[in-house]
Amino acid sequence: MNRKQILSEIDHLFKQNYEIVFTEAEEGGYNVSVPELPGCFTQGDTYDEALKNAGEAIRVYIYGELQHFYKQNFNHFTIENSKASDVKTGNEIKKELSFG
Repeated sequence: MNRKQILSEIDHLFKQNYEIVFTEAEEGGYNVSVPELPGCFTQGDTYDEALKNAGEAIRVYIYGELQHFYKQNFNHFTIENSKASDVKTGNEIKKELSFG
């Protein structure tokens, strides 16, 4: 897979529509899951907050999966200065890609 193909796949991941499942939490608010992304969960006190948090959770999930993929498959390919808590857009991630 060349760099152009990798960047195209990143674009696809961030532009894809994901099903988001909201369930009312017993303590109030909403729990949110993304069935296509195993382990991608979040919550919010209101529906709007839960929806916003879902978008952030999806970005963080994809970012983490990309880091894992690159580490496993491309020893020469790195994402610079990244932290698991960083939330980045697809374009921000693409700007960080570099060949070492």
